[in-house]
Amino acid sequence: MYEQAITHYQAMGGIGRQRASLLEKAHEAAGPQGYWQKSLELFLDEAKRTYIQPTIIAKNYARLGDKERAFQWLEKAYVERDSDLVYLHLEPMYDPLRSDPRYVDLLKRMGLPQ
Repeated sequence: MYEQAITHYQAMGGIGRQRASLLEKAHEAAGPQGYWQKSLELFLDEAKRTYIQPTIIAKNYARLGDKERAFQWLEKAYVERDSDLVYLHLEPMYDPLRSDPRYVDLLKRMGLPQ
């Protein structure tokens, strides 16, 4: 339901038309993997010009199955005290990381339930 999610998100003012169009095209061309890859590319490009929370980048890497980079960005988030880390144990996008010992270690360091 990526098309509906993009449309809904755009209607809420979450993303602009150009970004939504790029994500729609990526999804049409390569499915969910294409969507997440394009999302990551857009955030990394934006991060060159402005601050992007490390958790946003980490979530995209997690969805793409790149655990190493996801954990690199989660560590960056931890060092920077990214406020969205408080949702680490709740956020479904981190599901691919939950079985990794680094995930449990991060939760422990933050004092979050495992």
